[in-house]
Amino acid sequence: MGRPDLAADAQQARARARALHGSLQRLLALPPGTLVLPAHVSVPVPFDGRALVATLAEVCARVALLGKPEAAFVDAVLARLPTAPPNHDRIVAINEAGLFPDDDPTELEAGANRCAVA
Repeated sequence: MGRPDLAADAQQARARARALHGSLQRLLALPPGTLVLPAHVSVPVPFDGRALVATLAEVCARVALLGKPEAAFVDAVLARLPTAPPNHDRIVAINEAGLFPDDDPTELEAGANRCAVA
């Protein structure tokens, strides 16, 4: 799951975590065979040319946090956040400008970007 705290104060992060819960609940209403392709991961993944994919049923079985009520979900998400990624501001600036980075983009998105909830 993406992080609700980046570029946010504590109140904004809590509101974003509640919105994240609502969004995930809508996704969980889809058929169990729905394929999930995550946009964020909490550990580095090698670029091996294969898509990261699982069925919604597999994700639900592995991620207990998805079954929690909103308040418990929000508290758990906010308690599990790693330090902010050092390259976050640069990634945002590049994305907002619609530019392609001058250097290898995998260096921005791989390894220590820490843009997902652990």
